[in-house]
Amino acid sequence: MSPIRHIVYECLPGAYAGGVQKMVFELASAQRRTGADVEVWTVFFHPHGALDPVLFAGWSLKSLKKRLYHRFIGRPDLHAATGVFALTPLEAEQLTELGVSRHVHVIPNGIAPVAGASADAVRAFRAAHGIEPSARVLLFVGRIMPKKRLEDIIVAFAMLRVDFPDLVLAIAGNVVATRGCYMRAAAEAGALIECEQGAAPVADALRPILEDAALAARLRERARAYAASEHDWNQIAARMREAYALR
Repeated sequence: MSPIRHIVYECLPGAYAGGVQKMVFELASAQRRTGADVEVWTVFFHPHGALDPVLFAGWSLKSLKKRLYHRFIGRPDLHAATGVFALTPLEAEQLTELGVSRHVHVIPNGIAPVAGASADAVRAFRAAHGIEPSARVLLFVGRIMPKKRLEDIIVAFAMLRVDFPDLVLAIAGNVVATRGCYMRAAAEAGALIECEQGAAPVADALRPILEDAALAARLRERARAYAASEHDWNQIAARMREAYALR
């Protein structure tokens, strides 16, 4: 079997803090552990959500540049590829709508499992940020950008504070995903709760979780199990090797 080559955009070995670069090098490392000959070429980009139609919308200079780049450079390169990888079925649909004709393999991002925080670490975190030991915490993890709709989380938080005055919002996600995101499969597996977009639907989806500790615990365990089964790097590396072998 010929080498597996990852062709990415602005990906400098050892110089990444996260995002696509981190995913590419963790995937390459996992593939090497399976015995594959792997190379990383820093020429172009693997979509990884970069072709979401939301990013093409509007008439800002950034959107116009992205549309022109995709039309004259991105799409021809994707047509020339042997195959294309999408993170989710939704992203695969988006690629098809953008005119990508090559076969699309749906394989999610991987994660490196981490142990749950110890009780001492939890207490230290709360003390460092002035959070009461018994306070509920609503956590947002992600880039602060329009696509993430952080404003909905903030308004939902304000709505929930009426009934949960000790509630704290930490912006650093939670077990709720709005429709149109990339986590439909996780919702179908019961690893999170899916709701419509907007502050009120998000607040309504979060309310029963804040009210029912047992429900929150069940979702937490299902989410961990789902992540371990669907996003393990070794499993993803094997699935990608199968896709390369089909070419």
